[in-house]
Amino acid sequence: MVYPSLCLLPVPLVVFSVLHRVVLGPYKTIQVARRASEAVRRVVPPSRTPVTPQSLGWFYRHLRYRTCPGIACLEKSCALELWLAFHGQKSRVCLGRRPDGGACLMHAWVESGTVSFFEDARFIEIPL
Repeated sequence: MVYPSLCLLPVPLVVFSVLHRVVLGPYKTIQVARRASEAVRRVVPPSRTPVTPQSLGWFYRHLRYRTCPGIACLEKSCALELWLAFHGQKSRVCLGRRPDGGACLMHAWVESGTVSFFEDARFIEIPL
């Protein structure tokens, strides 16, 4: 499936990057993304066709592995949560930590129904 609105995804990426790094910090950035997504979902009708990583194809692979090196997983996840809301999908940003205390201690991903975006099995979810 083709989603022309993917071309607009860099805008929320930049907004959430600034909110996360300069203005609010991680926890409040997630809260802002959640409130914005809820507001959008009140206006946009629910979609019958779920968006999956496979349906996003090359763009998901690009966003996951090759997006600007400075964009963190939290910023990508917040932007994707908002984008999914515009497509009638209910989703949430999840934060996790590594139980073994590895090099990357925290990770963020998006869950939409039974589908996960950016998930990494090495991380255990932290309730927000």
